[in-house]
Amino acid sequence: MTRSELTSLRLQAQQISDQQWDSPEKLLHWMGAVQAQDFNMAKWATGLRLPKATQTAVEDALDQGQILRTHILRPTWHLVARQDIRWMLDFSAPRIKAGLAGRHKELELDTHLLAKAKRILENVLKDGEASRNELKKAVEDKGIHTSGNRMSHLLMEAELSGLICSGRANNYALLDERVPPQANLTREEALNRLTQQYFQSHGPALESDFAWWAGINLTEARKGIASAGEWLSAATVNNNTYYFKDGHTPPGKSSSLFLLPAFDEYFIAYTERSTVIDMTKHAKAASNNGIFWPLIVQGGQVAGTWKREFKGDKVLLETQFFNPPSASAEKNVLTQARKFARFLGKKPDVTSV
Repeated sequence: MTRSELTSLRLQAQQISDQQWDSPEKLLHWMGAVQAQDFNMAKWATGLRLPKATQTAVEDALDQGQILRTHILRPTWHLVARQDIRWMLDFSAPRIKAGLAGRHKELELDTHLLAKAKRILENVLKDGEASRNELKKAVEDKGIHTSGNRMSHLLMEAELSGLICSGRANNYALLDERVPPQANLTREEALNRLTQQYFQSHGPALESDFAWWAGINLTEARKGIASAGEWLSAATVNNNTYYFKDGHTPPGKSSSLFLLPAFDEYFIAYTERSTVIDMTKHAKAASNNGIFWPLIVQGGQVAGTWKREFKGDKVLLETQFFNPPSASAEKNVLTQARKFARFLGKKPDVTSV
């Protein structure tokens, strides 16, 4: 497999160049999870992978509980389909909690205090959904201070415990009110399912890519790959073994251009990124402290960055290519800007620097 075939196949698997789903829930179930600490960009990460999607449609799916935003897989926000949230929490929460133990000690959040906070949150949410500020006040009224990022960790602990999740209009809700009970999976079954979800939607990818994305070690990642058996195909690129769903064939080199959101799975979901970016330009796409910027991807390669600003009924897009763009690239930017503006229900206005 050539490098261009790899990126073309990855664009196809990621539903960027070849979209096969018609709803946010089906898409998220295919993807497994989509990183979502930048909430508005995460909505675009969903929308760009669906034909003719609108921000309203994605928000409706969130309000109806078809997809949810919570901490899962790694200690950060993700969007996940409701049919996956329970088994995925069971699989990933223990490891995340273990990794947070040191930070909880620094914040003086011991087991007793965490349990007390969860009881408070549960009592509030039994009466209906509530905002973060309302939950913060309820916790503080019971004598638990929330300064120093403590409130974020109290909420994360409740999410990882399967108690709360995202509700309507950016509120919190009880998970049991949003998602019906589901059959439990063994850890081996969950690992097999997660392996298939990752490689069907993110492949071709390395075992180390999967380990990082899933929040597991290499030994367990290899076990998952072995459990998938002939369901996976493998190809070698630059002496590295990449895995992908059997039956997926490279569609040929993609020359298309896309405007990807900040923290997009096409870039962030891999530890090895030299296949999609000139590593001398990596600092322009992501900072050393974990900030990932919106990207221009052309022909499968990261070609620049973009940012947006709102002004009335317009969305102003400013693009910055790493190298001077061709006339066709500038034309394709306009096409993608119109798609992004249509998603938002606004008019596009594009400038280049």
